Amino acid sequence: MLRTLSEQTSAEKSTSKTAADIKALRAAAEAEELRIAEVQNEIARVAVDALNTQGHNERLQQALDMLDAELREKVCCRSTICCIHQMSASQYSILCCYQLPVCHPSRLHHNSM
Repeated sequence: MLRTLSEQTSAEKSTSKTAADIKALRAAAEAEELRIAEVQNEIARVAVDALNTQGHNERLQQALDMLDAELREKVCCRSTICCIHQMSASQYSILCCYQLPVCHPSRLHHNSM
């Protein structure tokens, strides 16, 4: 009988330990699922930010292209040698028309420079 009581006590302790282990594993799994959901949300936010930034950059590029065209219209003498060389908008350099003998003085809008 003592042996049966000892076995029963051991089984109860083992069952209690297993139940505690299961509870801890469930809590860990829930915490991991929550962390995964948070990471997925952050990835989604970054993707939305990237799309917003891309759209903003496209609008800025359109505005820059429009201003570049306006600047070319105002500054360029329409001769074979243009005052603004064909470069990308971010790297073009303006050569003052008065430095180029082929430019017509009536096209100069920046004589004060």
